This record gives sequence, structure tokens and C-alpha cells, in this order.
Amino acid sequence: MTGRIWALGDGYSVVDAYLIVFWIWSQREDIRPHVADMPAWNAHAERMFLREATWTCLRREGVTPDNISNP
Repeated sequence: MTGRIWALGDGYSVVDAYLIVFWIWSQREDIRPHVADMPAWNAHAERMFLREATWTCLRREGVTPDNISNP
């Protein structure tokens, strides 16, 4: 993902939506120590969290900034 705005290049796709779910799971306290440092993935998550649509979907699933370990 290094050098790309979204997972598949310049355009947002369903892959980006899947990646944010996996990123959120990777932030659990019991998993985080086992995940390599991935700055491009972290930057992608930051971009995803700027999208109102991301929060609309996450809220529907009961996910809020308060229950993500590292939003």
C-alpha cells in the first residue's frame, strides 16, 4: 500500500472497507504486540476514519471511537 491513497490505487473500493475492519481487529491489546509496524496501513486507517461513511457503518455495528483501541 505504500505510495497509494487507497488499497487498489487512487480510487476507493470495497477492499478499503475490508482493510479497516482488519485494522480495527489488529488493534486489540492482546493482538497488537504481534502485529508488525505497518505505517502505510496505519495511514490508510487514518484516511478511512476521515470518511463519514466509515463512521456511519461502524456505528451501525456498535463501533465507536471509544471502543477502538487506537482510533
